[in-house]
Amino acid sequence: MTVDTEALHAELIEWVRSWNEDESTAEVDLDTPLLASGLLDSMGMVAFVSHLEERTGKPFDFSTYMPGPTASIRTLLDHCLGR
Repeated sequence: MTVDTEALHAELIEWVRSWNEDESTAEVDLDTPLLASGLLDSMGMVAFVSHLEERTGKPFDFSTYMPGPTASIRTLLDHCLGR
């Protein structure tokens, strides 16, 4: 499966905004730390990674990457895509 990363970037940013129902004032871009900024909590991170897996058609390997407070859309997507 080929992934159009430009379109996916915009979609993932929108997904994070939607998860927060636009109630967060934190800026959302590819490098925003999702947990540290409060944009996602642990449940949100699980839902986000699940969405990544669905959209990319690739499994997220938690044995080689454990999302921490500084995980961003870019780092999570790159890991999922094997970059």
